[in-house]
This record gives sequence, structure tokens and C-alpha cells, in this order.
Amino acid sequence: MNIDKRLEEAVKIYNEILEKDPSDSKAYYNLGCVFDELGNIDASLDSFKAAIKIDPDNKDAQYALGSAYLKKGNSKEALLNLCPMAGNFPADARLYHEIGQAWHSLNSYEKAKGAYKRAIDINPRFAEAYYDLACADLGSKEFVDAIDGFNKFLEFDENNKFALTNLAKAYFSMGDIDEAIRLYNESATEYASINIATIIPGSPRANHQDILNARRALNKITRSPKKRQKYSKRLSVGYISSFFHRPNWMKPVWSLLNNHDRSKFKIFIFSDAPENKVVKSEEGYILFEEDEFFNIEKLNNQQTAELINSCNLDILVDLNGYSEVNRLALFSSFIIESVTVAWFNMYATSGLEGYDYLIGDKHVIREDEKKYYTENIIELPLSYLTFNVNYKVPDVAPPPCLKNGCITFGSLSSQYKITPQMIESWSYILSNSPNSKLIIRNANLTSIKNREYIFCKFKKYNIGKDRLALLGKAEHYQFLETYNRIDIALDSFPYNGGTTTTEAIWQGVPVVTFDGDRWASRTSKTILINTHLSEYIKKDLDDYISFSIGLANDPNTPGILKDIRINMRDKIKNSSVYNANKFAALMEHEFCKIIGR
Repeated sequence: MNIDKRLEEAVKIYNEILEKDPSDSKAYYNLGCVFDELGNIDASLDSFKAAIKIDPDNKDAQYALGSAYLKKGNSKEALLNLCPMAGNFPADARLYHEIGQAWHSLNSYEKAKGAYKRAIDINPRFAEAYYDLACADLGSKEFVDAIDGFNKFLEFDENNKFALTNLAKAYFSMGDIDEAIRLYNESATEYASINIATIIPGSPRANHQDILNARRALNKITRSPKKRQKYSKRLSVGYISSFFHRPNWMKPVWSLLNNHDRSKFKIFIFSDAPENKVVKSEEGYILFEEDEFFNIEKLNNQQTAELINSCNLDILVDLNGYSEVNRLALFSSFIIESVTVAWFNMYATSGLEGYDYLIGDKHVIREDEKKYYTENIIELPLSYLTFNVNYKVPDVAPPPCLKNGCITFGSLSSQYKITPQMIESWSYILSNSPNSKLIIRNANLTSIKNREYIFCKFKKYNIGKDRLALLGKAEHYQFLETYNRIDIALDSFPYNGGTTTTEAIWQGVPVVTFDGDRWASRTSKTILINTHLSEYIKKDLDDYISFSIGLANDPNTPGILKDIRINMRDKIKNSSVYNANKFAALMEHEFCKIIGR
């Protein structure tokens, strides 16, 4: 007799017992356990409830009821039943693990971690508890603890692909891109390719061919998409993005959208952002009466493609790139009938045949590199990141070195951009400018242990905590006020700042960068070279380092920085990087060229 048959026979026996004695709490409990093994959770819930109704002191039934609710996905009810059991089963590691899982599913990470740790204290060989604890650390951005936890779990199951994938995420979040790529490759999951393709432009070890290979591997199109050939007199251009609620990040997009010539172009917006959070005002996208706005947040890719095609667009501009991998299927699996253009958020080839064009400029793509792109390249004569600032920001403050008597370098880049190679270079700068200091601020440094992890990386190069300020997340206005404490910003590499660079210079802080070996390493260059700050673009990393050291040690630097700050915004406003009208006209010219007009 197979197991299912035996379990079905057990159900029959317990039902016969209950027919004779409906007050048998233990029989209801046992029946519930059998239903649980059969996977009939609803029936098990009913049986456990019946057992408790008859005997409220039946702790086994209450425990089992909580477990059944957890399997059902009702975490709140699970907790109501499981938590009171802790006093009755103080040495039951599984109970604490289930309590942790229930809190975890409610995103109550600290309570979940407390329960998981209790389970591990009871049973130090409880592998699943180590894994779930590490996942809770990952969810709460305690990436260093997550690294430690997944490594402990891998001692039990060294080839577990989920642990390897999550360990890769944790390393990536702390800036170790190459280790993350190694682990993604080792995991061999179906998501490894997309994860690698997403992060590889920021890998210090990657070259153009590596990036192209990683991204081309995602292409699923087996034939060229059929494009519309009949274009309307007034061109219809659509823009798709998941970030229309981010005014600071979308500055270049607003520069274009708000300055389009509506007499010649009809604009369609396809937004994945929550509709009530989309910035439709002078601070973001100004919604013109004739524009068509669609919220696609709840549409899958097939539905989105059908909606876009129904609008009979001439051109669709993707603003997401690999920042929204769930929408890449529109360009790798489904056919969009209009001409497709990638702009704003790609900074490398997509590798996907579904994109017809990629918009950059002469500063980010070199002629000999075009062979590594699957798209037709459009080179703008202005920066492809031309921007305006229309939202509230702090006033420019005097350089702090006037009061501090020393130069303070700074970086407000995301932590995943701060690679071990950058820490080594910044440490060399600090070592050779002994009075200087460095501020790093990003959300991942909110965690004490994450900060200690970075402190230890600097300590390797004999840079102590007295030279560093590591700061965590802040509301955006307060975040920008951090530039009041920074004299000179040090750009990240090989993944430069984009938004970070525009925000730094707008707050009066010059950014030292260098002409890198790929598009992602030249985004700051294309911004700065179109302003009065081109002298801060150095030829290579050695020049970047020596120039920064020279600035820190030069007694004239404070006066120079004072003058820069006083005039910074006026000069930026008069530069080509801020010329939104010209930028929009150039983009419109390129759109017309695309369709042969």
C-alpha cells in the first residue's frame, strides 16, 4: 500500500472514531495531522480548530493550527497561535523557525531574525534556519550579516543555488561586483544570466566583449521585428519607464518631455510607477492636455505590448534599460511594432535585437567600440544627460575647508558602485594628503555592520576611522545637504555617477573623474565636459589620483573652491548641459531622421 493510500485509510479510521465520539479532541488533532500530510490544508485547519474547541488546553493542536496557517499563507493567524506556544515548547527549534517565517513574511525582519537565532541556539545544525536568517538580513539590508549567514548555510549545502544567488546579491550590494558575478555563474540558475547582464557594466574586470556576450545571451528573438512603415504627419512618440515618480533621477527626461514641440510630436507616457506618485508638476513631468498617459503597473508584458501597439506609435523610447529587468521581455520576447529606441538608462549595449537604436553622444561611445553594440548608435552633439533642476534643493554653501582647514573628499554614490579597487585608490589619495578626510554616504551604510565592513577595507590600507565618515540613508533634501560638508567629490569607477554627478555640481561641488574604458566610465565626463568643469576630467586613473592629491595639498584650493561655489549654478545654467530647449530640438531631429523625415 502506498503512502497516500495509507493516509486516506487513516482519514477513514479517524472519521469512524469521531462518529462514535465527536468529543475526542486527540482524534481531531490526529486527523488534522493526516490532512496536513495529504496537503489538504483547509481540512487540517478545520480539524485542529475542532480539537481546540473541544479542549482549549490541547497545545499540540494549537501549535499545529499555527503551522497550518503558515502553510496557508496567513501569517497573522499563524503568529496568534504559534507565539503563545513558546512557553510550552521552549526547546522546539522548529517552532521558533516557524515563528520567524511568519514574521519574515510580514517584513518584520528584526522579530524574524530574533526567532531564527533562537532556533539556531536550540539546534546549531538547523541549516534552514541559517538560510532564512540570512534572507532576513538581506531583506533588511544587513548585507554583511547576510554574507556571513549564507556562507554558514553553504557549509551544510555547498551547491545550493538559491544560497549562492543570494550571497551574490549581498556581495554586489557591498560593491564586490566581480565576486557577485562569480557566484551567479556558480549558481547556474535560470536567473543567473539576467543578473550578470544587469551588473556587468560595473565590473572592473569586464571589457566590451564581456558585456556584449553577457547581454546578447538574453536575446530570445529569432526573427527581426516587423516595424510600421507608414508614419503620421505629427510623429507619435511613446516613453516607457518605471521611474516617473523620481524627480531627481529623471532630470534629463523632464528636460526632453517638457520641451517637446507638441505641434509636431504627440507624446505617450507608459508609466510603471504608482500613478498617485508620478510627478506631474513643475517639479517633474508637466502633463500637457494632448499627451496620452497610461499606467501599466498592473499589466504584464504581453498586455503592455498590446497596449503600446494599439497606440500606433512611430517611435517607442525605453527609459528603463536594465534598471527594470522585468520589462526587458518587451524587447527580447514580444514584438513592438514601432521603431524602438533606448535612451537615458542603458550606458552599454542592450545585446537585444529588439532595440533598433541607442542614443548616446560622442563622449561616451568611441568609433572603434561600436562593433560591440547591437543597436544603431545615435550620437548627440550635446550630453545625452542634459538636465534641468526644477525641484527644491538646498542652497549652495561655502566650501567646508574654509572652516575646517583641510580638504574633505566625498562620495554619495550607491554602495554597489564602490568597488575594492576604488577603496584602494581613495586610500592612496588619503595617504598622500595627510590632512584630508573622506565622507561616504549611501543607504547601505545605515547598518552598523555594513559600515564596519567598509572601515575594515580602508584599514587594510592604514586609513583609520578618524579619516572617514560613513553615513547612512536620509530624506533626499537632507541627503543633498551632505554636500555642505564636502569640498571635492570623487567619482566612482568603472561605474560613474550620473544623477550623483549632476547633484554634486548643482550643489557647488566639483567632481573629479577620468576618461574610462567604457560608456559607464564616461557618464560623468559627458556631463562635465559640457560645463566649465572640464579640467576635472582626467585622462586615466593615475591622473585622477595625482590630481586629487594635488588639490588636497595645494594651499590655493580653498580660495578656488570658494569662487567655484559662488558661481557654480549660474555657470551651469549658461552651459550646454542645461540647455533643455536645444536638447529637445536635437532629439526631435534624430527622431525625424530615424523615420527618414
